Amino acid sequence: MSENVNKQEISAYLQGIQTCTPLLLVLDDHLKIYDYGEVWKKIIPSINRDFFSSHFTFDNKSEIIDFKELLKKVRNNKQLLFFNSLDNSRRFKCIVIQKYELFILIVQPVINQHYGLMNYRLEIKDFLPHEYIAEYLFLKQSVDKSLSDLRKLVEKVKTKNKELEVVKNELISTNSNLENRIIEETAKNIEFHKSFVLNEKLATIGELSAGIAHDLNTPLASINVGIDGIQYIFENIQQINSTLKPHEISEIYQFSLSRELDLYPTRIKKEESEKLSQIIVDTLKKEDYEISKLTYLFNQTQIRSNEYDVILTFLNYSSIYDSLKLLHAYLEIKNLLHSSKVSIDKATGIVSNLKNFIRSDSTKSKIEINLKESIDTVLKVFHHEVKKNVALTVEIDSNLVVQGYKQELFQLWSNLIKNAIEAFHSLKEKILVIKSFESSAAIIIEISNSGEKIKKENEQRIFEKFQSTKLNKSGTGLGLSIAKRIMENHNGNISYDNSRKLTTFIVNFKKTHGE
Repeated sequence: MSENVNKQEISAYLQGIQTCTPLLLVLDDHLKIYDYGEVWKKIIPSINRDFFSSHFTFDNKSEIIDFKELLKKVRNNKQLLFFNSLDNSRRFKCIVIQKYELFILIVQPVINQHYGLMNYRLEIKDFLPHEYIAEYLFLKQSVDKSLSDLRKLVEKVKTKNKELEVVKNELISTNSNLENRIIEETAKNIEFHKSFVLNEKLATIGELSAGIAHDLNTPLASINVGIDGIQYIFENIQQINSTLKPHEISEIYQFSLSRELDLYPTRIKKEESEKLSQIIVDTLKKEDYEISKLTYLFNQTQIRSNEYDVILTFLNYSSIYDSLKLLHAYLEIKNLLHSSKVSIDKATGIVSNLKNFIRSDSTKSKIEINLKESIDTVLKVFHHEVKKNVALTVEIDSNLVVQGYKQELFQLWSNLIKNAIEAFHSLKEKILVIKSFESSAAIIIEISNSGEKIKKENEQRIFEKFQSTKLNKSGTGLGLSIAKRIMENHNGNISYDNSRKLTTFIVNFKKTHGE
């Protein structure tokens, strides 16, 4: 290294670069480690200022690699460089900067199904000074867990009884589509991007992932219970079927299709049971049967005394007991299938709202957007956070439309609603109000909250980049600057009013000729 290079200048430059990643790695012109981030000690305890090749390697060791030329090539072409630890248990990617005759590697750990966060002996807290990385890793873990749970559910569906083949295929198809949609849409958005806008969206999803997983868990658990119940019933049906004739089984199945089993029936009156018992006694005219047991089975299948022809049909089957048990089993299966279908629809709705929120626009031209529908979609994504004791009021005219970019407006509402929720902190009174107003010149959306007021000295700069409004300094400082840019793209503006009882952000869409 040249003697005229100021070491203090180098140190200051490297300190600035350290804000990009805790895994900074600096090599001198001889490819020896000149400096490295402290977190490296957790990953590779033996790391020191030795040659790069003493601690790291590449996938193909048989290739003769001029590492210095490779670094220059990666730097010139602005490519990513991938390398491994010597034991190949950890994998890294980096970009290369060359300055002061040093090669500066800004490194990220590769996190996927082969390399988990535990492989690196790291925790999310190691990345807290680098918030966008921590939020990315947290989101990745949450999504991987959700996908793992869904795969297990699909495998359970595949192992169920052949008698449920049609139903099983329907559930597998629905859940497989659900899984594929999550994989497809999420994979597009969890990749690490340099774009500030995408980082902000990924950060939001990361913070919401626990709530989304909670909302998904309820319908998935219901589906699982339903499948287990159906499996249990079919394991017992085989014994029942052995005592009935094929045509009797078919008749009972066809009859069950026209019946519904009330899960919460009213209490059967004594008079009704007595009528049923008398019909059974009069019809059978012998004491070989336990009348009280038959009466119980008719009541269990909810066949009433006024259904005389139905009662006679079952009393004439080769096994009265098993015919009624089989009918009850078929009716229970119908209820469990219906419950599973409702749960699948609920899970699909959650994923659909998330998909609409995170996917990229497929067109560069503006389209007509209904503002109420746009805001409702984002509120559904934030459902788990909003329902935590937040008094939400939404008064938006359902006929208000603007020409704009769908995903940009999703990002706008997301940033403003997220800011409002984070402003509540531990306040007891949590109020969120979203209202619309229209004049001949503009359409206005006001989003107000009862959270902490923004400090007066920060009011003039809240729409600048890296100016966080959060008292706990947890934000990236990009949300409101992105909101401002989005409104500029929509021929409008966003402003802030701190003089009202509720802190209010005012989104103003200017009307153009013809609107």
